[in-house]
Amino acid sequence: MRKSSPRVSLIASTPDPQRVLTAATRLSYKEGSATDIFNSTPPGGQADSLFRVASMGHLSVIEHSGFTFAIENVSALVEQFLIEFRLASFTVQSRRYVDYSEAGFIVPRILPEPELPLFPGLTTSYPYIIPEIGEKGLYRRYISVMQFLFETYRRLTKAGIPQEDARFVLPYSFKTNLFFTANAREMMNIISQAIHGRGKNFPEIRWVGERLLEEMQRVLPGIFSNLGNLVEKPAEGDFIHKLSRERNLTRSEEREPTVELLSYTPDPERVVFTAAVMEKSLGDTETIRNLYTKELFESVLDSVLCSLRERALEQASFCFRIRGISLPALTHITRHRMHSPVIPSLTDIGKSRNFVIPETIKRRKELLRLYKEAFRRSEGLYEKFLASGVPKETAVYTYLSGNTTEIITTMNARELYHFFGLRTCNRAQWEIKVVAEKMLTLVKEVAPIIFKKAGPRCIRLGYCPEGKRSCGKFDEVRKRYSEI
Repeated sequence: MRKSSPRVSLIASTPDPQRVLTAATRLSYKEGSATDIFNSTPPGGQADSLFRVASMGHLSVIEHSGFTFAIENVSALVEQFLIEFRLASFTVQSRRYVDYSEAGFIVPRILPEPELPLFPGLTTSYPYIIPEIGEKGLYRRYISVMQFLFETYRRLTKAGIPQEDARFVLPYSFKTNLFFTANAREMMNIISQAIHGRGKNFPEIRWVGERLLEEMQRVLPGIFSNLGNLVEKPAEGDFIHKLSRERNLTRSEEREPTVELLSYTPDPERVVFTAAVMEKSLGDTETIRNLYTKELFESVLDSVLCSLRERALEQASFCFRIRGISLPALTHITRHRMHSPVIPSLTDIGKSRNFVIPETIKRRKELLRLYKEAFRRSEGLYEKFLASGVPKETAVYTYLSGNTTEIITTMNARELYHFFGLRTCNRAQWEIKVVAEKMLTLVKEVAPIIFKKAGPRCIRLGYCPEGKRSCGKFDEVRKRYSEI
């Protein structure tokens, strides 16, 4: 396996971001054109002035600078933590098309670090590869299981199993790479959550947060050298955790993904109709609503779908609970930005003993036995870690990508059209395609006219946009989705 160290690098950013942000603060109270105000702002900006405005809570001014980072050789755990931030843009190394047999894996440190103050001086770094994990026997067992899992991945791919199915045996410790871009305000949020929020008990995530903070302090010191004074340390609310411990909240036992439509905008079609008509014609709301007929709404919806401004569709929202999905499927969902996901704690993702079994593996008994053995060994290592007093934030590295978890999320109709367009396509990963089709079936039951053209993008466009990668089943696909 490749021996490669984790790295966080700022590879691009707004030129002289502190000057840009200082000019933005001056624009709000100073007369003159925007260009003149920028030109009169000195290079390097005015750190004190910028900090003073930000400390008053006027943080929108720091959204005018963007930063792109390359994150290298970190675990899938870090990746999942980062891509949950919706006001950022991510490109992740695909496990469908990239061979991960030599990617390598993280060897975590077990000993807990001392309590750190809010945004410390960053004099420590996280040592990923260490002489041992607790007792030497536990270290050897961890390495042995990790090597077995990667060897299983190699055997599956050499036997002809697609990489998108073989990846289910990859542990959460496998190394991955990604780019992400965010503005300064969202960087404050990401760093705060990594060091003192959702990620604080995960040494690797906190390490990434500290490296991000170092980079941001270098290019934008007026904000990030004083970050501890600009954000509040998250309160430790433990009621839900206490409820979980005392009542043993149940987890999904299904092997196949299940989708529930928990709630939706009442009378969603009339709401979308009202919004669409009101955008073009002012009038009394009740009068417009009373114009509604199925036939009229179909023609109005056609005009909305043909426009470049589909805001009317955003007025109807649908809340789903999706259970029994793997880490890859969860990643496909969370990568969509315009929705509101609620995901279990990172220590609970993958905790279920249920796991996905692809059809390509079910059909071959010898590979199915090998596949199940991978999960058996992973589960055994997880139990051994906990019995040895290893923190659950470290035991999470033993989870496999194929272990199942769940998510609750709310999407509006416009985002659902986008989601269905990508995730019901024949080129979509099979697991997320199953989930997307179940979601589509549920929303068509309560809003059939809104979603009459929902499905793969060819349904709405009238042609396949995939070019040479088209499935070549245009008529068959259109007929199938028209019957849902």
